[in-house]
Amino acid sequence: MAAYDRLLRLIVALLMATMVSVAFAQVVLRFVFNQPLTWAEEVARYSFVWVTFLAAAIGLERGIHIGVDLLIGFFPDPLRRTIELATHALVVVTLLVLIYFGFRQSAVNMIQVSPILGLPMGVPYAALPIGGIIMLFGTLRRTRVLLCGPGAGAAP
Repeated sequence: MAAYDRLLRLIVALLMATMVSVAFAQVVLRFVFNQPLTWAEEVARYSFVWVTFLAAAIGLERGIHIGVDLLIGFFPDPLRRTIELATHALVVVTLLVLIYFGFRQSAVNMIQVSPILGLPMGVPYAALPIGGIIMLFGTLRRTRVLLCGPGAGAAP
């Protein structure tokens, strides 16, 4: 599982580096040399879309998303655990909807191409279901840890 986490973080880092360097080059070439890159905006935008969903998966896996846990701290452990399990169940249902409609939207947009790169628009839209699948596995892994204890999340 550690290799998977490292790979996912590497992909996000590479996409971030691509997004920042392309946007920086675009600004320099446009305003200093008056020669803008025609493709830079699309590359930066599509990289941003993928970074958003892949980084959201990393955040969900690590449990670092913003949450309102002020009240849950006052509950006894069994009730707190039940609330956390219910929360995980709601997240799973939401992710299943996201994955289903994300695949549908991605498939519909495969016939449309981006204006500059000529990339099928289903590729940027695929970030939604793929990020959703990664988030789903992360949520299921965290649920297993919640049910079975900290050792349950480790790879067999």
